[in-house]
Amino acid sequence: MRSAIFVVSLGLQQIKDNFIAPRVLRNLTGLSPVIIFVYLLLGVKLGGLLGVILAIPLTGIVKSLLEIIRESGTGNLEFRI
Repeated sequence: MRSAIFVVSLGLQQIKDNFIAPRVLRNLTGLSPVIIFVYLLLGVKLGGLLGVILAIPLTGIVKSLLEIIRESGTGNLEFRI
C-alpha cells in the first residue's frame, strides 16, 4: 500500500513539475520554459538560493526593458515620469 501511494505521489509530482508549472510560469511571465530553466540554472550558479529566488523576476525585468528598447526603434531610452 505504501509503495502504491509513493508511486502515485511521485507520478503526480512529475506531471506538475514537468508540464503544469512551466506552462503556468510561461503564462504569467511571457517567458519560454526553456528560458526560465536556463535562468534558474544561471541563478543557482551565481547566487545560490537568492539567485534562484530572483532569477525569474530579473529575467522578466530584462525582457521588459528589451521590449521597450525594441519598440522605441532608436535604441535611445527617454524616461518620462
